[in-house]
Amino acid sequence: RSQSLPANPLFAVLFSGALHLLVLGGVSVLAAMSTSASGPSLPGVPKNPLHLVFVAFILAQCGLGAILFARSSWSLYAKALVTIIALGALWLLLIGTLQQTRDSLLTAQAWAAGIGLYAVLVISIVSLLELALHYEPAAARSRFGLLHVLAATTVVAVALGVARNLSAREGFVLADVLHWPFFQQVQLAGCTSAALAVAIYTSLRLTNTWAIRAITCGLILLGITIAFPLAFQSAFGNDTGATLTEMRWLFGTQGLFLLGTLLPLQILRDAAKDCS
Repeated sequence: RSQSLPANPLFAVLFSGALHLLVLGGVSVLAAMSTSASGPSLPGVPKNPLHLVFVAFILAQCGLGAILFARSSWSLYAKALVTIIALGALWLLLIGTLQQTRDSLLTAQAWAAGIGLYAVLVISIVSLLELALHYEPAAARSRFGLLHVLAATTVVAVALGVARNLSAREGFVLADVLHWPFFQQVQLAGCTSAALAVAIYTSLRLTNTWAIRAITCGLILLGITIAFPLAFQSAFGNDTGATLTEMRWLFGTQGLFLLGTLLPLQILRDAAKDCS
């Protein structure tokens, strides 16, 4: 067993890189074929697949950051600071890729709320799962006091105050965000992304054999990719803001990016257990 351990980290890194390159390379080829085609676009391929996959990559990184927050043994102050900076950078990157319209400020604020909801859900559920599986080490990582609560409320208050002042300068108030036509859709997209990240993490964490893990992750990815876009369309109808194909590409590639990182991490974790 000790002789096979050194190959595991290399295999994990190669698998992650190969899966990411496969997704990005395949989408690039499809985008090039769709652009060069003189007739209608390829069936099952959205108008701008590269943009959708890039958004999916950003959302996947948000979920991975939230999982690492729940799993890291750093102090809460350090984890909170790194998470806020990382999520803020990913949010800015996401907003920069969106089309600029007169509702750009409302769009940015709605996505900020969606990413925040996404991160909170993933951190909460993963932390509860770890507490249920291994209470003592998970409790040591999650321990906080009144000082942490005071710091968190202060940061939230400052963020809301800055957002309110920026909105007021542009002629908006924060209440306008709730009435934005696609606010609920963005929040539901955040909840769907959280469900996808938590389901993949849970399937890898609770199952012991790689055959069961592969089947479970495949079923989760296929189920969410098919069912959730239909739920979006059933809930919002023509006001969904995206087609079924676009939503399936968004959640499907996001799940692949999550799997491409969480699976190698689980391989490394299993290798460390075998070594100990």
